[in-house]
Amino acid sequence: MLAEAMAAGLPVVALDAPGAREVLKDGVNGIQLPADAEVQTFAKALTQLHDDPAMRETCAMAARETANVFSKERCAKMALDFYAEVRRGTLRQRKEIEQSPWGTLVERLGVEWRLITERADAVVSALMV
Repeated sequence: MLAEAMAAGLPVVALDAPGAREVLKDGVNGIQLPADAEVQTFAKALTQLHDDPAMRETCAMAARETANVFSKERCAKMALDFYAEVRRGTLRQRKEIEQSPWGTLVERLGVEWRLITERADAVVSALMV
């Protein structure tokens, strides 16, 4: 909800809590209050923003910039970039393993296993006739 308000150009007043802490920068894009702030303290912060147009405008501009950082497009791109990096890392690791002595051993065991299963299938087929 904070990012949505900021995207609308609204400075916010919020309690210090996970989520709010990562988005809200006290005095920059809104006002952050202690987690245990009283209702009167919250009201006082809202009044401060209302009564100080310069602060409100400065916080509003910073709020819009903050909202861009948390936009769904940017977050989706970051997630896709992360998944692509993980995939590249996984493919790179797989290639390194395949080219290592361990990978060679695993490949040879796979070939041997296929030969054994093919021969076992042939024996079973011959006995069934």
